[in-house]
Formats: sequence, structure tokens, C-alpha cells
Amino acid sequence: MKDEKDFEILVVEDNQIIATEVDRILKKGGYRSSSVRKGKEAIDYLNRNKNKSMIVISDIDMPEIDGSQLCQQIKANSDLEEIPVILLVSLSSPDDIIKCFQCGADSFVHKPPDEQALLSRIHSILKNNEIR
Repeated sequence: MKDEKDFEILVVEDNQIIATEVDRILKKGGYRSSSVRKGKEAIDYLNRNKNKSMIVISDIDMPEIDGSQLCQQIKANSDLEEIPVILLVSLSSPDDIIKCFQCGADSFVHKPPDEQALLSRIHSILKNNEIR
């Protein structure tokens, strides 16, 4: 397996403040990241870059295509289905966590994201993929 820092992480977040915080955490952890604001933009980006090693971190609550719908689209596409998805969920909505499991997300992190929790989730997903 490639070094885990070789992965690009796509951040899908419509709230600029949260997107900036996630990007700061990823950079501090040594990861490369790109950001988009909407689910449709994420699908387009992933289709253009389907040969790259990617991880998606997406807000679950977005207009048009929400994070659970985005995750379902990724997992239903044979070119993208192996891409791990981490959803950012609100502590105030326990239903968001249920949606994570129903849509096939690989993990979730509460928002605003805790630096250690987010980096640990990424590391865990990469290690699990290596074992598989």
C-alpha cells in the first residue's frame, strides 16, 4: 500500500468556516486536500479523478444532494465504490448517525470536528483498507 499521506482528501462542505477548519486539520496532519461546496461538484470531481487514491469527508446536511445521498451515489458507482466516506454530523441530530450507517459511510465525526478524532478516523480507514 502507498504511504497514507499519498491519499488526497476531498472535503465537501457548504459552510466555509467548517471547510476551512477541516482543511487546517488535514494540512496539520500532513494530508493533501481539495474542497468543493456541493455534492454534485464532489461527484464531478471524483469522476474526473477516479484513478487517484481518495477519501471523502462530507457534511451530512447540505442543500440539493446531502451527504448521505452523496455517499449512496459514491457507493453505487462501480468506479468510485471503494472510496472511503467520512460524514460530518451534528451532535444535535442523532438521526444523522443512523443515516451514516444506512447510506454506507465508512465512518463519521461530529462537527465542528475534533482534530484528534478526525485524524484518527482517517488513519483507521487507511489501515483497514491496507488489511483488506
